[in-house]
Amino acid sequence: MIRLLSLAAALAASAASLTLAAGPAEAQAARAAFYVATPEAAPAAARTMTRATGWTLRDGRYLAARAPERPALLCDLLARDVGRLTSFSAGDATFDADQLAKCNRRAKAAPATAMAAR
Repeated sequence: MIRLLSLAAALAASAASLTLAAGPAEAQAARAAFYVATPEAAPAAARTMTRATGWTLRDGRYLAARAPERPALLCDLLARDVGRLTSFSAGDATFDADQLAKCNRRAKAAPATAMAAR
C-alpha cells in the first residue's frame, strides 16, 4: 500500500512538471527560435522560406530555428522576401544600425512604394 502511494505521488509530480514545462505553444516556439526578425510593415504571410530556413510569424515577429547560413545572409534573404526589417537577432546577438542597414539594402519594396515607382 505504501508503495502504491509513493508511486502515485511520483506520477502526480511528474505530470505536474510536464504540464508546467509544456506551456503555450507560442512561448515554446519563441524559446526555441534562434533567429528573431521584426518586419517594418505588417507581414502578408504567416510563413516564409529563405533557402532551407523556415520562418513563422508570431506576435508580429518572424522566428526561425538555427540554420547553417550566416546570420547576415539570413537577414538579407528575409528582407528580400518580406521587406525592410526593424530588428534582427541571432541567439544573443542583436544587429546594430549598420548591420540592419546592410541587411535592408536589397529589401523588397513596400506595396505603396512599388506602385509609385510604376
